[in-house]
Amino acid sequence: MAVSRKPGPAGCRLALAIVAGFAPVTFAQSPPVTADYAVTVSEQYTDNHVFSGQSTFITTVTPSLVLRRDTEISKVAVQAAVSGTSYSNSRAAKDAVSYRLGLDTTFIRDRNTFRFDADVVRDSRFSTVPGSPDFQLARAQRTSYTFDPTFIRSLTERLSVNVGAGYTSTAFDQSLNGALFDFTNTRVSSGLQYRVTELDTIGVSASSARYRTDPDTTSSDSTSLQANWDRRWTERLETTVAFGQTQSTTRTRRNAVICSSPNIIDCLLGLAPFVTVPVGTQSDTNTPTWNVTGAYRFAERSVLSVRYGQDILPSAGGAVTTRELTTVSVNHQISERISGNASYQRSQSTFTGLPGVTSATSVFESISLRMAYNLASDWSLDGAVTRSESTVQSGSRVAHAVFFSIRKDWRNNRIWP
Repeated sequence: MAVSRKPGPAGCRLALAIVAGFAPVTFAQSPPVTADYAVTVSEQYTDNHVFSGQSTFITTVTPSLVLRRDTEISKVAVQAAVSGTSYSNSRAAKDAVSYRLGLDTTFIRDRNTFRFDADVVRDSRFSTVPGSPDFQLARAQRTSYTFDPTFIRSLTERLSVNVGAGYTSTAFDQSLNGALFDFTNTRVSSGLQYRVTELDTIGVSASSARYRTDPDTTSSDSTSLQANWDRRWTERLETTVAFGQTQSTTRTRRNAVICSSPNIIDCLLGLAPFVTVPVGTQSDTNTPTWNVTGAYRFAERSVLSVRYGQDILPSAGGAVTTRELTTVSVNHQISERISGNASYQRSQSTFTGLPGVTSATSVFESISLRMAYNLASDWSLDGAVTRSESTVQSGSRVAHAVFFSIRKDWRNNRIWP
């Protein structure tokens, strides 16, 4: 007959050692959920708010929250923010509150990477008051939903492919006499990247997009092909060059007055003209697109970045607009806590036009100087001076602004477990 034996002191110590050895591993495989809290208070003075001719102080308070959980194969972050904005001059704008909820996720397994980003934004857009004897802004609430999934597959150490999609839906609570358009914008894309050498990477991509207004007055369908080349010349200099072609078709279903700029506010403020699109028209355009970027580190703490490109965007009414964008910026790390930035931007938007509609061009330029100072205990200060100018057929408009903000962060607060 078999005799059972109870473990002696040595057996107990061995069993406890095994349990103790596995316990930390079990808990280590369940990373905690952490939270980052922040509050930002900013004050801005502008002598020409959104080129309205009105000067005002703009006070904004923004509390924000980021919940994150990172593991070896996934990163998940939920972002939430509320912004309250107050204007000292009620004729310049109306006080407003905006909300944002976002989700950023990344999953990595073997050679596969899946990313999914989503945003819900509830904010205000301003428009001129119809029939007002002088300039005054009215507020219209806007709700936008955006979803962007992307899948990347590494076939080899040098070759990878990707597919993606996008969906954006924007709706206004009121149309302000037809000045604001609800719209949906959808796209699909795919591409591949091949690392030729340690310094060179080439790639090609294709995409298709559809922009449609609601009510369905105008719509545009665009198909784009593009090739790109990334080159790291030295430890200090790297460039990216991309060239492509975009084929667009714009259709109208009834007479509509649309904005010739991608941003409806340009037309509402007279920075770009409204155009009347007749019923039953169709326009096909074939536009070259390009994008050239470069970054040069000319000192241990200084970086010069340059970008020049042309792309196709749907205008505020559904037709397409060609945009030419130029940006130049210099970033300098003055010390471990102080950094500075000087930047210049120029954007030229040209309405491609439809049969019977005259093309229009609007130009926007801005130059800014910015300083940031990181204080102890997660406090930071930020200040900037900006000069903006918009030129249209009727003349030029110039605005100056001074910006200052203070921010307090509470990082890495363990929530669970």
